[in-house]
Amino acid sequence: KFRSPSPTTAAPVSSHPSSFPSSSPSLCMPGDSCPIDSCSMSPEQSCCPDGYECIQTTMAQCRDDKGTCTDVDECASESLNTCDPFTQDCVNTPGGFDCEDKVICINQDELDWRRHQYIAESFGGSLVSVKDDDTNEVIVSQLVELGELNAWMGLTDIKQEENFTWIDGAPLTIDPFGFFFVQNLFNISQPNNFLGQQHCADWFGEVNNEETAWDDSICSVPKAGVYWIPEASSTDSDFPASYTCFGQDDLIPDRK
Repeated sequence: KFRSPSPTTAAPVSSHPSSFPSSSPSLCMPGDSCPIDSCSMSPEQSCCPDGYECIQTTMAQCRDDKGTCTDVDECASESLNTCDPFTQDCVNTPGGFDCEDKVICINQDELDWRRHQYIAESFGGSLVSVKDDDTNEVIVSQLVELGELNAWMGLTDIKQEENFTWIDGAPLTIDPFGFFFVQNLFNISQPNNFLGQQHCADWFGEVNNEETAWDDSICSVPKAGVYWIPEASSTDSDFPASYTCFGQDDLIPDRK
């Protein structure tokens, strides 16, 4: 049974401080870490405590008058950011980062693709990206339960025809063409970029069909929208009560 998140402040899934360097450099070199205000003047001690990047190299021997440093943004680094791009948000913190859970929310207001994306972004989220078949099945089941068989997702080929990407930058871990209709009620395979104007993907259910598959559609057509939203945002008092949200326990049953 799908549930809305409880009205409590969401705790981060995990916190990730950076690791200390294996050696103790006497100079602060580009890419090294160093303290913001001061550090030891002894070359034997590390001038690179956790999570800070040196941006000035002139004899920065761990002295507060010889180096200018800034916090490393691990969230912007593909190698340092270990948060799940589909189910978690990366939040940079001094000296590290947190991975905060996201929930899926269905907005049944019929709006165009760009308007739904704008609303999702206003809550710190995006139109949803789909990691795998299990996630797709959970979303489809909820759409069917709501009787909402037509809804926007975050997949688009606006930038390059037939090169579908997720609008939130999540990696394309599935072959989207495996989810599109091979043949629909009108004997037309999808995606077909009808009239050269279909660049946004949606879930599309045919008449009297409880299943729903992916389709490419004209982005300006009004439909419901499915969002990824930070769990903390979904519990705010001003978050729309009309949205249907479900969280990590529904997407990852092992967490129950």
